[in-house]
Amino acid sequence: TEPGSHSVNVSPNGRILADTWSAAGVPPQAVLRDAGTLAVKRVLESNQAFRDQLARASRAPEFFKLPMPDGTILNAWRMVRADFDSTIPHPVVMYVYGGPNSQTVTNSYGGRRELWHLMLAQKGYVVISVDNRGTGARGSAFEKVVYQRLGQLESLDQIEAAKWIAHRPWADSARIAMWGWSGGGFLTALTTSRGGKVFKSGIVVAPVIDFRLYDDIWTERYMRTPAENPDGYKNSSVLTYASGLTAHLLLVHGTADDNVHPQNTFWFANALQANRTQFEMMLYPGRTHSITGGNTQAHLFQMMTDFLDRTLAPNKTAGAK
Repeated sequence: TEPGSHSVNVSPNGRILADTWSAAGVPPQAVLRDAGTLAVKRVLESNQAFRDQLARASRAPEFFKLPMPDGTILNAWRMVRADFDSTIPHPVVMYVYGGPNSQTVTNSYGGRRELWHLMLAQKGYVVISVDNRGTGARGSAFEKVVYQRLGQLESLDQIEAAKWIAHRPWADSARIAMWGWSGGGFLTALTTSRGGKVFKSGIVVAPVIDFRLYDDIWTERYMRTPAENPDGYKNSSVLTYASGLTAHLLLVHGTADDNVHPQNTFWFANALQANRTQFEMMLYPGRTHSITGGNTQAHLFQMMTDFLDRTLAPNKTAGAK
């Protein structure tokens, strides 16, 4: 009955449930329940000290509805600092994944990325995530509208979301950034390339840049083959729009990526260089799609933080620390 997200495993005899529960801003708690009454029989992990620490440090993410020009309503959340002043314009960081049947806007704990977003909020950023058309839990028509044209409607939704955000009194329209990883890297690259001056900066991690370079079992499910859908592949490629990029860009990839081949990043870098578009790039030698191992994650998220601080300057916001 707790609000949030529950993941349940049932014992072989059907009498006991192992329930792992979390909510936005609330780290997971694992308990054993009676399958008939749902009464808690044993707490396996409460995470109480961590939960109390987070509750003192921040507000929980706030859920809201974001309207599109055509009347479509998108789900979104916003994360702000504990002493947030809604009358002061703040720099905004939009976090996106946006792929088919995915969701970032759920009442569940976001792990290390939520902790990073919390730190950004404490520094004076407003962090927002919006589930565009094509994402899950909104019905068949909402998801299937992107069939054979991945990225095209999704990027337009994110651009319109950024424009709506720019008109809020708590947002600085000149300091809006977007970031994403993998499919979110694809959508960040595509959205910032199509969005022009709506975006001040973008962070693109391990992105798909052109679906001709991605694995066929996933791509052809949504795009058919390049021979069957040539216009769809062309219009979904970031390369088609690369000349429109004006945002400051940080491009990141692991050279041993086991999911999205680094060739994607190299193609994008080549296109940007051909257009004489300046950008920043970091390669992680021998790192896979998760870009982990040793101090890699600490290096990556510190670099991302520094990039946002340089391009969005949160210290310009009154009251930011």
